Amino acid sequence: MTLMTLKKYLSPLIVLLLLISLVGCQPTAPDPGPETPEPAPGSADGFPHLQETASLALPSADIHWLSPEDISLNGNQLAVIANDNQNETLWIYSLANKERKAVYSIPAAEVSAGRLVLITVGWTKDEKLVFARQGTQPDGTHKGERGLLLLTADPKSGTTHELSWIPNPHSYVKQVLLNQESSYVLVHVGDTLWQCVVTESGASNKIVRSDLPSYDGLFFLSPSPNKSQFVYQLFEPKERGIYLLDVATGTDTCLIRAGKTFSFGPLWSPDGQHIAFYTADAKRDAPTPSEHEILAEQYDIVEGEDAPAPIAATIEVATVTGQKIAQLTVPDKKVGRFTWSSDGKHLAFLDIEDTSATIHDYPGPVFEWQSLYVADLTGNITKVADIPEETLNVTILRVLADGAYYITYGEKETTLWLAQAGQEPKKLELPASVPVSETGTLGPLYPQPVLANSLFVSYMSQDKNYYLHVWRDQIELLAEDSTDSFLITTPKGEVLLSSRSEDGQEAGKLVLFSPLQ
Repeated sequence: MTLMTLKKYLSPLIVLLLLISLVGCQPTAPDPGPETPEPAPGSADGFPHLQETASLALPSADIHWLSPEDISLNGNQLAVIANDNQNETLWIYSLANKERKAVYSIPAAEVSAGRLVLITVGWTKDEKLVFARQGTQPDGTHKGERGLLLLTADPKSGTTHELSWIPNPHSYVKQVLLNQESSYVLVHVGDTLWQCVVTESGASNKIVRSDLPSYDGLFFLSPSPNKSQFVYQLFEPKERGIYLLDVATGTDTCLIRAGKTFSFGPLWSPDGQHIAFYTADAKRDAPTPSEHEILAEQYDIVEGEDAPAPIAATIEVATVTGQKIAQLTVPDKKVGRFTWSSDGKHLAFLDIEDTSATIHDYPGPVFEWQSLYVADLTGNITKVADIPEETLNVTILRVLADGAYYITYGEKETTLWLAQAGQEPKKLELPASVPVSETGTLGPLYPQPVLANSLFVSYMSQDKNYYLHVWRDQIELLAEDSTDSFLITTPKGEVLLSSRSEDGQEAGKLVLFSPLQ
């Protein structure tokens, strides 16, 4: 059975009051490495102010979206891809020396025609950038062939060389991931997972699996933080469940098999030790999987666009061996939108009330967000906030040991909150320097930039992005820029802002913010 078959029989329309984040859509976080517990937001110390310490010119071109994978492990190098309508060019910036080098280019005409694109993959431990030329190759050994050409760049010399070729004559590339610890690249293309092992003498390819399902293009592997394992979902009646794939052996293990319950939406903890997921009960008198294959009729799930929405009776946490260690429920309510803390020791989630019975002019189920909870890995649950009435949507930004930062969306207002156990939630006011408007809205940044014990959010108003630095219950305006700018944090505890010129015609700049000494 394909997911398209699943979608065919589910109800065609549903309202979840702006429930737009579907299962599996959360971005994969980079391996955070060892972490110390966060101090509570109320503890003393001053605001960790940032100051602009450098500005580097960007090429006069359209800049690709920056991600944490574009920054080297020591925080000294940054990869930038720019398209000036003549060439799509890979640049490497030395943030330490405030210099830049163009290291590789492809014709922009190939990009605009949809035949070729440059992508960055990540930085190795020895400070080499891995990148790829994806599509139909216009030149070289594989001229005229369609696939993925993996390459590496040396930031010191500015030289590049080819690593490996992954053929892809008919399908499309879903993922290209770098395991930094073991120096291998994983490429999921079509029904095949390739592994390219990089050594000092070169690189070699092997096929990890060549029998992965498609589900009409909706099947994806969710990598562990260190890219050594994948968790994924199968929907076949006899193999319905959550599975774990080990890259080293190519074998998979069924962690949670569907039966009287159906589990879905697996998400790794940032430390890679646990997997959380939703579990729905079978409906009364539901047909067995062998007789019927419609999940929405068999289990108490809520339809999303391409998968069950992140709402169920229970959130469960299991080890990578499949041992369940926690079940999170709220009596007579559904739960959803769970979010891991950065150290992988806590989860925040919302409980939800079905208000369909009070809505007479809409055919589908309608839900209201009720309260916010924080739980630990032993299953202890603490309610930390009630969600204001008439809230249309809630986004959990960051989870603490005893609370969370979150944004609520109403018809006329978005609000940033800090909730802590035993205290009333605090509504965090925007700085006076930010022009608040009726059309302005707060929003998270993706991937979520977090710096030590502070975080960053955006307030968009009047075609501008106001980047806000949040520390405990205080907010400062870090910078304002155009809506096509983007902000990321570095391993050195700094912040990078990719800024465009006011008119979009002149070259933009990279602005580096460092802790105030």
